[in-house]
Amino acid sequence: MEKVSTENKRLDLQGVRGLAILSVLGFHFLPRIFPNGYLGVDQFFVLSGFFMCKLLRKSSASLNSQTIFGFVFNFYSKRLKRILPLYLLIIFVSLIFLIYLFPKPAYETNLESSKRALIFLSNRPATQAEDYFSMVPDLHFYQKLNQFFQLSLAIDVFTHTWSLSVEVQFYFIIPIIFLFGIKTIPARFQMHFFGILGIISYGYSYLFCSRTKAFNSVLARIWQFMIGMIVFIASEPDTNTLSKVSLLENCDLENQNEDDALLKNASSVQEEFENFEESNSPTIIKLLTLGSMVGLVLCPSKISSLFLRPFFTIATGLVMLFSEKDSFLSFHFLTYIGDISYSLYLIHWPIYAFWKLQLSYGSIWNLSLLLAFGLSVILAVLSYEFFEKWYLKLSRRTIAIICIVFLMLNFTTVYHDQIEKWIQSKPHKNVPRLDGIVIGNVSYDDANRLNNEWSVNDYLNTFVPTCKYDDGSGPFGRCNHTGLEVYKGKFKILIIGNSFAANHGRLIHQECGSKARELVQISISACEPLYPAVKYGQRCVDTVEMFKKVVADEKPDYAFLTSRFLDIGDPFAAGVTRVEDDPIYKSMKKSFDVLVTSVKFKVFVFMQIPEIVPSNIEKIVEVIKNKEDLAEFDKSFVQRNHTIARVRYEKMVQGCEKCVPFDYDSLFWNRTTSTWRFYDEANNGLSYMTTINHLSFHGLELVRHIFSNLCSSF
Repeated sequence: MEKVSTENKRLDLQGVRGLAILSVLGFHFLPRIFPNGYLGVDQFFVLSGFFMCKLLRKSSASLNSQTIFGFVFNFYSKRLKRILPLYLLIIFVSLIFLIYLFPKPAYETNLESSKRALIFLSNRPATQAEDYFSMVPDLHFYQKLNQFFQLSLAIDVFTHTWSLSVEVQFYFIIPIIFLFGIKTIPARFQMHFFGILGIISYGYSYLFCSRTKAFNSVLARIWQFMIGMIVFIASEPDTNTLSKVSLLENCDLENQNEDDALLKNASSVQEEFENFEESNSPTIIKLLTLGSMVGLVLCPSKISSLFLRPFFTIATGLVMLFSEKDSFLSFHFLTYIGDISYSLYLIHWPIYAFWKLQLSYGSIWNLSLLLAFGLSVILAVLSYEFFEKWYLKLSRRTIAIICIVFLMLNFTTVYHDQIEKWIQSKPHKNVPRLDGIVIGNVSYDDANRLNNEWSVNDYLNTFVPTCKYDDGSGPFGRCNHTGLEVYKGKFKILIIGNSFAANHGRLIHQECGSKARELVQISISACEPLYPAVKYGQRCVDTVEMFKKVVADEKPDYAFLTSRFLDIGDPFAAGVTRVEDDPIYKSMKKSFDVLVTSVKFKVFVFMQIPEIVPSNIEKIVEVIKNKEDLAEFDKSFVQRNHTIARVRYEKMVQGCEKCVPFDYDSLFWNRTTSTWRFYDEANNGLSYMTTINHLSFHGLELVRHIFSNLCSSF
């Protein structure tokens, strides 16, 4: 898949490369129509084996004038020079788009895969949700509700980098294999040597590997690279044999007759090969093989890979062997597709993934898919013409600097949450911390005490000291925040929600008060502003209507919709598979649209967190103190996940220009254990939550920077 030099380029091989990338695109964009298109990747591996052998044999001609280290380094630098700059750039751009355009669950689940992609380990065994072949959807895929909710988790934006990982991993072993071959194996047996290695690799993939492992493992793919190497040796019999003789002539040989035999062998092999080329046999073999390959890719029925993969791999080798100067494969359009194939391969999948998550709406294709395909091609052309061609002319030193810069950008982006969290953990302005922690970690006893106090005093802590409550209603009613006149702010800010709004009141005052001319807070316990909780009856029905009226009357410049999910987290109704058809979503969307029209600039919408098991809070410190399995403890912490609520909220804010979603998932999701962690392990178990499912003062400090960033934006 990496680019080849234009020097002495065989146009027919670029045509093969063009057919390969078209097969892959068909498989990715229209998997039901082209279920066998994945074989294009197998063709790429054969092509890579061919060009690797070409580079190694060319370098081996000067092996006596350079060290083995220099020989290997020269190979690595040339290969990686072609792959790394564009590869690292595409990963970086994909990460940026993940942060700002993709749904939050997709971003979170792709962080780990991006790390593997950066170190070329994307070909590790996939989980069922990540299985490459899952791109060919089941007929009833969208009727399976649990899969519907996991759709955004199943799309790995970096899944296509698995093939580059296989290729780069092969780079690390091929110089050793090649050196062993030319140093120890007579020239006339070198094809046999590579052939035996290929047979061993294929046997390993067939006898000892699962389907997934055989697909991803570099050891199970060596046979395809070997076929490419064999094709190169077979297509250059005179050059290769005489090159071997040249090497041997420089050695201290005991038997000069062996040299003579090799020279005679070179002449006879060349004569036989030329006679074969003059017959019609190569043309017939090429046409039959190429026609069969195209037919198999176009076949709308999925064919067993046990037959298809070895046939396609060998067929690719035969076509490459007999296709030099072939008019069809050298056709300009096809060769140009081959030229841009590396860019097209790297660019198309992230764009397709975005379409799948945001623009497919459950369908297998639509007009947006056609636009995604067109955009992929246009960007690939621009990438090839203005980036690939440019950097391939640069020196190794310059390329190395570019790669280091891209690596730094990538790792900074991958770990930006941790960096931001570390920065925000520094003393913030002149506002005292709500949790009272000044410096250092608290003891186990203090952690236990604070956890208990925050839960016991949860209701009292929802009283905001700066609030002037109407009619003695307390925290669950209306309040006008005071003390704003000293800041001379110019905006009217409104906070609405259930008790979660009151829970956040003092934090929002501290971070946004300096921008506010007026800061109004309205919270109603146990009632969501957008959809009435059934078990609370008419009270919550009235609350939804009340919030509509209040927002219309207040006409705020900015509004915070800060509410914990209740019924909005309920499963879809029976038979509903699309969020647009869900009755709860339609009701909350209708209410939300009314609210948004009355807000002048922005509505900040909280995107939910899981509901916890309250009784676990009192266990936290003991679990940490006793060094128990925290991952297992974490799993027992979640009483009700927020996945369905997020699906509804994300769909609700989609396309809303005034809407700014914010959430806490990255702060509570532990990527090491893949569990939700609602306590501070480093602080001996300080809880981020209370038993009322509110944020504790320690939890509010954890999210402070989010509100600081939101409020600094206006």
